[in-house]
Amino acid sequence: MGVRDGLAHGISVLALPYGYTVALWVTGAMAREHYRALGWGDAWAFLAGALGAFLTLAGISRSRMPTEIPGRLPSTLALNGLAAIAAGGGTEVCWAIPTSWIGFLMAGFTTTWIYILSIALFAHLADLLRR
Repeated sequence: MGVRDGLAHGISVLALPYGYTVALWVTGAMAREHYRALGWGDAWAFLAGALGAFLTLAGISRSRMPTEIPGRLPSTLALNGLAAIAAGGGTEVCWAIPTSWIGFLMAGFTTTWIYILSIALFAHLADLLRR
């Protein structure tokens, strides 16, 4: 495998988790800035919100999941800017909520929800354009 092939492989494997990691990190940092603190309860609420959204969407889509994970997705997803959209949505929700642990909970939930649904929509549109 050549260097460019290795690079392409690495990017294709990391593209979606990288975007999600960056989106969650930015949302968490912005929530921390907004509330001027981050306690243990806030951190666990953020995790609970993110897991809640992930598990809800996984449950909804379970019957359609490929037998192997990761499934096949269009390579154009590597060029997505969905992390910025998800982080923006999670940050906006947090700013609207005065109580920190609820804000962190909803920020984690909203960021995860938007990121996963954006990927689903992006993949669906790419599939429609290929037809």
